[in-house]
Amino acid sequence: MPRYRINALSFIDNKLVQEGEEIDTDATPSAHWEPLDKAGDKARVAAEAAEAERVAGLQQQANAVQAAAQVLAAAGVADSLA
Repeated sequence: MPRYRINALSFIDNKLVQEGEEIDTDATPSAHWEPLDKAGDKARVAAEAAEAERVAGLQQQANAVQAAAQVLAAAGVADSLA
């Protein structure tokens, strides 16, 4: 099980964890969890990759909304929606 040092007061696995405590958990690591072993490093990398993928998806959605708004504005539809 991955081991971490917690660098900010956190609520993990249904308990309050004080800054500086070390814990073993399979929970998805947060940015303020310092991995203390290879399992923790691996989980941190996986969590960062998943977050990057989530943010990229949100950016694609934002771009699509912006493009749709531009099309509506060019067609004069946006004025009638306000």
